[in-house]
Amino acid sequence: MIEFAGETFESVEDIQKRFESIRDTAPLKEPLQGTDHKMVMKLLQAHPRYKEKIGAGISALTVDLHPEFKATRVFTIVRIDKHKEDFSFQKPWKRLRATLAAPGNGNQPTGANKTPGAASVSEKQATLSPEKAAWIAKLESRVTAVENALIGIRKVIAEFKE
Repeated sequence: MIEFAGETFESVEDIQKRFESIRDTAPLKEPLQGTDHKMVMKLLQAHPRYKEKIGAGISALTVDLHPEFKATRVFTIVRIDKHKEDFSFQKPWKRLRATLAAPGNGNQPTGANKTPGAASVSEKQATLSPEKAAWIAKLESRVTAVENALIGIRKVIAEFKE
């Protein structure tokens, strides 16, 4: 079992399927909410050009059509400066997958470049006491609520400016 972004998954492949499901089924141009937002944010944070991609800050994460390949759905960052920036699923997923796959459990991807000495998410969680794990889960829930509130506030501000 792998805990990721407030959800429990059987395998790394199930996490990938969840990302693909968000990308393939979310309404176009609508801000992602709840766990969908949290998952895509964690994916974005693994992007090799994360800071460049987010610029001055993120107003929302959405799914949109690729600007050049119109039939392709992509994750999109709507920045607070109104600029929209799509981002590759594959680049950050390759990095994330390597950190999520715990060695020896059959989920280790072939050829993964895991940082030596870096504990996987599962390994770190195994060392937490139940009290600390519950405390962290409560904090993550509060962070998600605050993130969702900020998305709503930014949306109201953007509408007010128009």
